[in-house]
Amino acid sequence: GCGSAPSLSPYERMGAISALRFVSWALLTFAPRPVWAQPAAANRTTTIVRLGGSLSFSDTHGTAVDAAFENAAIATLKGLRLLQEWLLTDGSEAFTTPFFLTLDGFQDDQSNLTRARNHYRVLAQNGEVDFFIGPSSIDCAEAAAEVADATGVIAVMPSAATSQLLSHGYDNTFFIGAPAANYTWEALEALHTAGAKKMAALWENQTLYSEICNGAMETARALGMEVGQSFHLTGGATIQQMSQLKTSDVDVLVGCGHQRNMEQILISARALGYNPKAAVLTSAASTEFVSSVGPTNANYVISPTPWYPSLNETCDIFGSTTHFTEAFRSRWNEDPSYHSAAAVAAVIVLLRAVEAAGTLNSTAVRAAMLEIDVQTFFGRLNFTAAGTRRHVPSFAQQVRPLPSDHEPKIERYRNATIVPVGMASPPMYPMLPWGAKELEVYPCEAGSVLRHVVAVAEGQSNNGSVGSIGGVGGELEQCEICKVGTYRHKSSVVCEDCERGHYGDEEGATACKVCPEGTVCIGGPGRPTAKAGHYLLEGNTSDGKALL
Repeated sequence: GCGSAPSLSPYERMGAISALRFVSWALLTFAPRPVWAQPAAANRTTTIVRLGGSLSFSDTHGTAVDAAFENAAIATLKGLRLLQEWLLTDGSEAFTTPFFLTLDGFQDDQSNLTRARNHYRVLAQNGEVDFFIGPSSIDCAEAAAEVADATGVIAVMPSAATSQLLSHGYDNTFFIGAPAANYTWEALEALHTAGAKKMAALWENQTLYSEICNGAMETARALGMEVGQSFHLTGGATIQQMSQLKTSDVDVLVGCGHQRNMEQILISARALGYNPKAAVLTSAASTEFVSSVGPTNANYVISPTPWYPSLNETCDIFGSTTHFTEAFRSRWNEDPSYHSAAAVAAVIVLLRAVEAAGTLNSTAVRAAMLEIDVQTFFGRLNFTAAGTRRHVPSFAQQVRPLPSDHEPKIERYRNATIVPVGMASPPMYPMLPWGAKELEVYPCEAGSVLRHVVAVAEGQSNNGSVGSIGGVGGELEQCEICKVGTYRHKSSVVCEDCERGHYGDEEGATACKVCPEGTVCIGGPGRPTAKAGHYLLEGNTSDGKALL
């Protein structure tokens, strides 16, 4: 996020970003439109609307920031680029006056508050934009709002509204996102209805996440839940803090922070054997989160969100949430995040205000924004005098296993599905213990275990394998049968040695055999041996010998 400005070198002042991020930036901002997005001939006069703002692609040294910031920046630009193209084709008739958006006023703020503030000032002073689109970072959003008030330029913020931002009483800033303090309401209300009675929280020491978690604690109290000992995250102290929470007997663990820290909370809980009945974590309802920690950890985690792609909303620009999601997926080969959706919705409501005002004049557009009531794929958008949305809903999603009959089976071990939950669609509660979550999606039958092996050429043998169930690159994941003297029961995920007093004389065993009377079994791969006073005869067992 944004912070105080360090001493900057001339290279840093150039706003340089890494080669990879520059390529991404250029691709999104200047890439040619696809053929279907070329403007059609029209007799109506087109109004050009120039948009600009700051986004966090890198830090002050041009290196990577937290993936959450970079993903949000890229998602914002992808959403705006889609809208730019849509207004030239399918959406060209949605307004009485055709609009063309320019997006070259966006710049990497390198996660620096001063840099962001300076960029907005330059945009306004040079008359380079008509409107600001605020950044995802709450701290940098403050810079945009300050400059908007000082220069008279309207700023629309896709991000959440925090009490710190609202306390300044900005006149020219409008917020699309939900109030941060109400972010977890839907999740906690649904969990309380399901039987949760006590919660605790861990949060990053940043404005947004502090307000989300403190809001969660107030929400819990309002619902009649008890609030246990809670902490703000302090560097490498996650394990110690989680250890304290483990002894506090809470039903719901709420975590507020960037994806990386939410991953650390989840992994620490598993390492400690801490099994809360529910985990409500920000930034967790994404394929990136599931891929990072694995479905065996992510399944049943709940995440608050201001929007989700299967939301049932209509929209006269894209038609509906479903159609927006399909258009985004077609353009970018991925589902839209709420960052993409919020940025597009922010511009839609802004264009409706320009249409109503009949001008780009900021004073007239501000007056129209205060009167406007627009139904979009993001939800209904209308504003209070403070620039916040009226009647903002909160949503929640839960990570869940793919269906038990899903094929190939390995996909259940690699991936998960993310579904909306709430009062209308109750969450799965309580969350399964860690071991049970892994067993629920384990792809191998009892008597075999999952291995990563090098892929072999056609016709060659995969010794000991039951069958290939998928692979990545040059590796295959295979279910290999357990060796003689070992077994795997359906309640485990490893082939275990036969215990003392038992033996195994077959591959792929699901249990070991009890040592016959008059024999000694040392466990592991060893076979029974005769005790003193006993001897072996040819006969009845699977290896052709009997013990008498």
